[in-house]
Amino acid sequence: MIRTTSGQSELRIQAKAELPELPISPIKIYHVAAAGFLAALLAVGLAYVLDYFQLRIFLPPPGGRRRRRFEPTRGPMPEHEVVAEPETAAVGVNAGIEAAP
Repeated sequence: MIRTTSGQSELRIQAKAELPELPISPIKIYHVAAAGFLAALLAVGLAYVLDYFQLRIFLPPPGGRRRRRFEPTRGPMPEHEVVAEPETAAVGVNAGIEAAP
């Protein structure tokens, strides 16, 4: 059987709700301070995670020197043949055209 309770509710109203006279605005200094604290916490946490997994995204490699994008690889330079001497080589617009006598 289900017991019935008295018709009286257990909730008691302490005071009636009233509208505020002025709207409540956020406290900006607390929001800025909280955002700064969370940003610093995130930065320190990211630094620890990157160090733990040895990821060097924003830092140079441990050897010191950062390799440039189009830097030639280290090794022997290929040898090239000299096609013409600088004095006899034709240069410019008229290259390869014989002068009229």
